Amino acid sequence: MPATLTYNWKTGINGDWGTATDWDVVSVPNSGVAAAVIDASGNTVTIGGGEAFTAGSVSLQAGTLQVNGSLTAATIAVAGGVLGLGANFTDAGSLIATSGSVLLNGYTLIQSGAVTWNGTDLTGPGTLATSGTTTITNAYIDGGLSWTNSGLVQESGAINDGISSAAGVTFAVSNQVTGTFDLTGTGGVTAFSPSSTAHPVFANAGLLEDTATNAFVFDAALNSTGTVLASSGTLELQNGGTLSGTIGGTGSGTLQLGFGKAWTTAGTLAILDGGSGSDLQFVSGGTWTDTGAILDSGNLLLGNGSGTVALAITGGASFDFTADDGNIVNGTSAILTNAGTLAKTGGTNTSTIGLAFTNSGTVDAASGTLKLTGSVAGSGRLQIEAGDTLELASGTIAGANTIALNGAGATLKLDSNTAATPDGDPQRRQRAQVCLGYQPDRSTGLDRERWVGGDGDHAGGGHAGGELDLPDQWRLGYCV
Repeated sequence: MPATLTYNWKTGINGDWGTATDWDVVSVPNSGVAAAVIDASGNTVTIGGGEAFTAGSVSLQAGTLQVNGSLTAATIAVAGGVLGLGANFTDAGSLIATSGSVLLNGYTLIQSGAVTWNGTDLTGPGTLATSGTTTITNAYIDGGLSWTNSGLVQESGAINDGISSAAGVTFAVSNQVTGTFDLTGTGGVTAFSPSSTAHPVFANAGLLEDTATNAFVFDAALNSTGTVLASSGTLELQNGGTLSGTIGGTGSGTLQLGFGKAWTTAGTLAILDGGSGSDLQFVSGGTWTDTGAILDSGNLLLGNGSGTVALAITGGASFDFTADDGNIVNGTSAILTNAGTLAKTGGTNTSTIGLAFTNSGTVDAASGTLKLTGSVAGSGRLQIEAGDTLELASGTIAGANTIALNGAGATLKLDSNTAATPDGDPQRRQRAQVCLGYQPDRSTGLDRERWVGGDGDHAGGGHAGGELDLPDQWRLGYCV
């Protein structure tokens, strides 16, 4: 194998890469064994449009390397100075960026080789497209950079945005279907830490994952149609966004969102069952508006006492417990409202809604047991499908809510500290609405009474056999 020949750019010269006299060996580096070194503070080396050169390695230490044509190298190291683009640039080799800056100038840097990014500022406008492995320990993005990733990004340090940008400049990161963005290392840092008034927007169609051992703050607005996963440590999504796809914590990981920002579910969002205490936590204030379908197979914690969180299921939207491990856990300072459908549709055991809520839509016990531990306000519908159970563990069920038994074996189970309050509406009395009343002077108690009549709202279209599990001193009858 031929020996490497080093070419050093002469100091104090502005010139073209192809000018032999501008290199110390009076020869142009243009072979796979050439090592080109540019240490030319205040000077510019230019590869002109239409020119194409090859080197084994390029080391930019000071000055400017302006690439308007083509440069092929196994390794390009930016250790200082400025690497500027005057055309789209494809690099299949390794890019080692430890200092200085890369100016895209409106063009695209297509990087299919490995990237080591530790200190260099990538500045737009323009696009960085990565498809290999990108390793980040300390990165800077500026000037409206767009970053498209279809490979693997491993971030163990901070990504800082906007340090040298005017206020209001936006940054866009797109993690594509084949892309993985892994927040790794020991954590304790911030991804996309803003230094101007604008936050970046992160569109995730692939995998955004936290594998760090400690907390990792993610401060970009997140629009995700892919998977967002915390498999270790805590991933804090702090800047709002739109969610569909899959989300949750697994193993020892905890995933948190909220933090005073607005979140929206559009399309279908699946909450994973990670086997931990709270697979997804909505904490520290904020609003979450469900306009699509949430499929919950894990524990969703609402609130942590720091600010009020509000989850609103809108009309036409749904929140389904798809497994027995699907639960809503009350972490305090939480508001839950349902104008759509709040249902248990999977699992044969119990899923629990652990806080009071307002229902103007439908609560549907459609698989196993759906347990309500708090009061239910509003004027919606609570329905129980054949063979399934709605358990009212405590609190008050407002009489304006309709209770419907949809077939044989539909069971309403009332624990002893539950109350139901009819609203006294004459029209409801005419419809034979079921009312549940407490009789402390009842001498004998029946554990079960059978509802055998009524209209379709209350007896499954007249089907006999719906059952109400009642503790002693409770009576079932028509509203009076």
